[in-house]
Amino acid sequence: MFAIYCRNDLALSQTTAWTNAAGPDAPQVQALFSQLFLVLFVDSPRRRFPFGPFGPFGRW
Repeated sequence: MFAIYCRNDLALSQTTAWTNAAGPDAPQVQALFSQLFLVLFVDSPRRRFPFGPFGPFGRW
């Protein structure tokens, strides 16, 4: 999964995550989302991405 937290047009944080779950109801998916939200919504000041979430060259 690739997740980006944005406010208006500004990407405030981004992360990737993966799991070996057999389906969407597997306990591994619940654990993945728990960790994913901790990474996306941190209490520290936000890192800004000066070139956007896809780097200085835009989308591939």
